[in-house]
Amino acid sequence: MIRTILMLSFWGVLLPLAALICFPWTFLTGDISFLYRVGMWGAFTGVRLAGVRVQTVGLDKLDPTRTYIFMSNHVSNIDPPLLLPLIPRRTSVMAKKELFSYPLLGKTMRLGSLVPVDRGNREAGIAAVRAAAEVIRQGINMTIFIEGHRSFDGKLLCRSRSQERITSCRSEGSPSSGAR
Repeated sequence: MIRTILMLSFWGVLLPLAALICFPWTFLTGDISFLYRVGMWGAFTGVRLAGVRVQTVGLDKLDPTRTYIFMSNHVSNIDPPLLLPLIPRRTSVMAKKELFSYPLLGKTMRLGSLVPVDRGNREAGIAAVRAAAEVIRQGINMTIFIEGHRSFDGKLLCRSRSQERITSCRSEGSPSSGAR
């Protein structure tokens, strides 16, 4: 409990600082990289303050010149700040469209090539996948939380029929890369 309070306090102090320094810089330059680096550092530092221990396996099998799609479950709110900083190079995320309705956040997310997803509209979902493919073509990794939203009881959510067909993910043209 104390570590969770420490993590949330750290993020509570970092967020206004990032808003005052990183957001204006990002809007003035049109370059998301400074905000991205601060965000990834803040996310991982907060997770470490909470006492979460992380062990990665297989990162050495990723070719740094390739672009990847990373898929993860979304069991809790800690999943994104835990996973995203571990991904080599910059990554984008498919995120629920409601987050894009906040003016500063939405503009920043668009600058960062995040992709809005309307989870209740099939046609919009297809358009989001096409938008994600365009981000990947730009050389930016894509992260997808395949359950669509976090679990409220900490258990994996039931998967839809389309998600049941997802077994692993690898870089196109690299079947022996071992990256899954």
